[in-house]
Amino acid sequence: MKVSSSLCLLVLAAAVGGSACLVGPIPDIPCGDDDECPTAAFCDIPAEHCVESSETVFAPAVAVVAVVDANGDEVRDPFVLPDVESALEVILENRGGVAATNVRLELARLACLQQTTPTTAVAATLAPGARVKVPLVVTPRDCSSPVITDWFAFFSGRAIRGTFNINIARSP
Repeated sequence: MKVSSSLCLLVLAAAVGGSACLVGPIPDIPCGDDDECPTAAFCDIPAEHCVESSETVFAPAVAVVAVVDANGDEVRDPFVLPDVESALEVILENRGGVAATNVRLELARLACLQQTTPTTAVAATLAPGARVKVPLVVTPRDCSSPVITDWFAFFSGRAIRGTFNINIARSP
């Protein structure tokens, strides 16, 4: 197997006591998943090659970090009224070290919760640390509170799943 010039090079371990790495693509190692790359690397799935990780370069990691409620506040679990249409925004953030591409959000469907979200990509590119707000309109009908909402984020050939609650306020 050909050794890439960007792989870690041992540096006089006896004198220096460490190693030095050139961070970047490893084009000689094709991949379709992180498991196919060396330990200190991740798979750039769209480009189909391994990339060496560092403190500032690591795989994209998009997740739901908050929901903007009807008052405009960022919360983890919003409150909504029963049988009333409520406009929320789900905040996705790229907590990874490289840009995420073709970012999409899908929510699991529930019989008691009518919901509307965009069906196309919500961001073509999401830079590291960047956020995007995804509109979400919900109308709870005969739901028990809280409604556990499963979300799925798709980006850069990857997918991640999580949950947040939608609390149903009860009328007095």
